Amino acid sequence: MRIMLRTQQFGRLPPERLHAFNRSSSYAARSLDHKMTIALTIAAASLVVSIVSAFIAILSWMRGKEVEADRNHYKSLSELYQSSDIGDIMSSHGIAESDLSQAGVSPEELRYILSNFTLAMMYHSSERKNRSSDSVFKPGSYRYNLCKSVKIQNISQILIDIMGDDTFTQRFRSTINHIKSHNLSSSHSNIGLHNSPLQADEGQEGSQPLRTRLRS
Repeated sequence: MRIMLRTQQFGRLPPERLHAFNRSSSYAARSLDHKMTIALTIAAASLVVSIVSAFIAILSWMRGKEVEADRNHYKSLSELYQSSDIGDIMSSHGIAESDLSQAGVSPEELRYILSNFTLAMMYHSSERKNRSSDSVFKPGSYRYNLCKSVKIQNISQILIDIMGDDTFTQRFRSTINHIKSHNLSSSHSNIGLHNSPLQADEGQEGSQPLRTRLRS
């Protein structure tokens, strides 16, 4: 009955006040819809962020397990190289003593090199996603300086055949090629410098006083 009375009262309102009331009610409804839309958008965005975060956490966990498995594998392999008979290691990988002799590497040196590079692969397994296969080791680093060794260069292909085609071995090959190319360029520069006309003139000038003394 109160509702009916209020309805009757609103019905007696002047048109201006009734229009203002309707406009206020419409604005309140639109404002409420706008707030609900914002709340729903925020809730949906939060849900998406939660799903993405969970997905990233799962990928990180899987990556961590993969890296841990690789590290354990390479660590065990390095210990095996250190403790096993070097003759058995060579025969299992098809390495003949003549191959080592031509490279100037002794069997015990091969044992050390295999163990060393296996541990390097263990370290590399944790950072391989940040490295391209054609990038060389950082110049001046331990691994780069080791690749400058003539013995390492001589048995580089043997090491690659043993370790397999991996991002690390591809970087190892790129570093060896980079060093050899640099050495070749340096040797060509030195040859050109020794044969330059400037040095020939300097040699003639340096010998001139001797010929003068002989003539005198």
